[in-house]
Amino acid sequence: MIASKIRVGFDAKRYFFNRSGLGNYSRSIVFSLMKYTDDILPVLITSKKPHRHWRESSIPDRELSKNGIIEAISPKKKSFAWRTLGMGSFAANQKLKAFHGLSNEMPINLPSNIRKICTIHDVIFKDHPSHYSFFDRTIYDLKTKYAVKVSDTIVVTSKVTEQSLLKYYSKAEGKTQVIYQPIHPDFYLEKIGFPKPQISYNLQHPYIIYHSTFNKRKNHLRLLQAYAQIRHQVDYHLVLVGIEGNTTKLVQEFIAENGLSHLVHLFDYVSQSELIGLCKSAKGFIYPSISEGFGIPLAEAAACDIPMAISRIPIFSELIGDSNGVLDFDPRSEQELMEAFIKLQNLIYQKENGIDVQIQMRETILAKVDPAEIARKLKSLYLK
Repeated sequence: MIASKIRVGFDAKRYFFNRSGLGNYSRSIVFSLMKYTDDILPVLITSKKPHRHWRESSIPDRELSKNGIIEAISPKKKSFAWRTLGMGSFAANQKLKAFHGLSNEMPINLPSNIRKICTIHDVIFKDHPSHYSFFDRTIYDLKTKYAVKVSDTIVVTSKVTEQSLLKYYSKAEGKTQVIYQPIHPDFYLEKIGFPKPQISYNLQHPYIIYHSTFNKRKNHLRLLQAYAQIRHQVDYHLVLVGIEGNTTKLVQEFIAENGLSHLVHLFDYVSQSELIGLCKSAKGFIYPSISEGFGIPLAEAAACDIPMAISRIPIFSELIGDSNGVLDFDPRSEQELMEAFIKLQNLIYQKENGIDVQIQMRETILAKVDPAEIARKLKSLYLK
């Protein structure tokens, strides 16, 4: 059975060793292919053996593996920069039909008989260069240029990203295909009869959640500045979950200096199960990001069926379409953020009293991230 499957290689560095957006994307894509295709065998190629089991899901093994297994391989010997310079040659010996670079880059020396697909999540380093160092911008630019050049198809996770990519990289013209990003399958567990994940944190007061890596464009500081001013008008604490970044220290200092420690709770490096538990136990979700290539926390909040307040930015407008009940705000306006907290609180009250004005919006978002449809579209790319 396995021998007859179509072998598709994946650059699996982020799959195994990244716990934020790119890692979640990689795992969600592979899990979706396993669950919703019968003839794709994911071959996860990594420069070093993973330090934890590659099935990062609480879904029972029979659910993950009923259509086959994942094959994870790494070289016995590797040179410096093997992921860029050696992975292509290594992949050439794996009898692959296609190779999918899951995180904005492709290895050198992939043979011509292997279809080449690369997912480019964003070019925010071009749109907002001040958020990145010169070195990082240079490296990202070089990797993007090469991926655009060698890929047969470039998967972009939104129309907004597609427009930005074509603006800066004209050679991507004719190669792009918009395929939205699925969320981790564990967010759907309750719908198929599994209990809600438990959390180990002592959160006795109802709260609004924001989960995102701590960096400048995620806008945590302005969110806290707004919350500090209306703290006495809001009945909810604020929970911030995310990987440590370049604004973590500033956020911690602001919380301490403004007497918010009893109202704002910070959690970093939480497990996938705990993140889902925190989201599903929240009363509401707020998303003040200034710029996103996709914004998977929005889809995750929709799956958790909680009221949402979101930035008025192009990608979120794309995901929600002309839905009813939208609560959005200018993420650069502290005043609008303050008002958003009050309005979100009102939405929470309404929902608890049986009035849910955001049903259509959540359904619109979830339809775009349907894992079965995403798996079908990816499979068609691999088999071209």
